[in-house]
Amino acid sequence: MVSLSLTRSRIAALLGHTATDLATHGWEPLRSPLAAAIDRAADYWPGKGSVADDELTVAAWQALADYLRAEPHEWERTPGRTQADVIEALHGARGRLNFADSRDTGYVTGAIREAA
Repeated sequence: MVSLSLTRSRIAALLGHTATDLATHGWEPLRSPLAAAIDRAADYWPGKGSVADDELTVAAWQALADYLRAEPHEWERTPGRTQADVIEALHGARGRLNFADSRDTGYVTGAIREAA
């Protein structure tokens, strides 16, 4: 079994896939919330997926929370929030991770720490 490390680039890629998924399938905070979209983009099914995939989805959620400076589930339910806002936030969080990765600033989301 191959174990992939949890890197900023993998988290950023998942956020990008999530934005693409929402652009294709639509977003609605009660029927297709961000958490479900992140799981779907990672091909992760809670209770049936691997621990590594679970860690990746949690890290993507935390990266989005860090970018928004708010809990994503609360943020997405703000009245007037649009699908474009959600997709823009996903791209913003992705860009922040990619920028940090390119600058080698050591930015790592939340409590997630990469192996040295």
